[in-house]
Amino acid sequence: MIISGLTFGYNKDYYVFEDFSFESSEPLIALKGPSGCGKTTLLKIISQNLLPEKKTFIQFYKNTYFVIQEDGLFPWLTGVENISKFLSVGQKEILSNNLFPVLESFIHKKASEMSYGQRRMIELFRAFLGKPELLLLDEPFNFLDKMNRNIFTCEILNLIASGTKVILTSHYNEDISDLKPTVYYFNNSFPVKKLDNEGN
Repeated sequence: MIISGLTFGYNKDYYVFEDFSFESSEPLIALKGPSGCGKTTLLKIISQNLLPEKKTFIQFYKNTYFVIQEDGLFPWLTGVENISKFLSVGQKEILSNNLFPVLESFIHKKASEMSYGQRRMIELFRAFLGKPELLLLDEPFNFLDKMNRNIFTCEILNLIASGTKVILTSHYNEDISDLKPTVYYFNNSFPVKKLDNEGN
């Protein structure tokens, strides 16, 4: 991931990033810092959901998938329908996936009938099925118990082994400790110009 000269603000009087640069060749990056420090904003810029204000170089990937922190399912659709609406995958591919047994008891329910944790698992499953070049995960383990965190941690590691690069955010060390990511820290001062690596 390479970012050079990023400047972005939600209004002209408040810049979140100014002449911000970042470079890392690591396959798994964790962004850490307090709420409101710019982690989610950076993911939205990398995913092109937000556009920089000035000329910026960002290494974009053709196939990028962003799992937002908020619930991203249509409540009136089932889990399978929420997957097939956004991905060109058939029932056979869904049913044969090694994660399907974990979701089998609720994947045919409407999202509105699922728990928060079940909806989160459907969103992560959908992202994994897309096999993106770059996967952006904003607090991916929200609402998941330890057992399911372990299951989805293994799947993230499998994706990385197959060539997917992953950037994620998390407030909790225990959520990501098994992933062993390279960690970069926001220092909660604005505008953000650089990130601190845990080795610095």
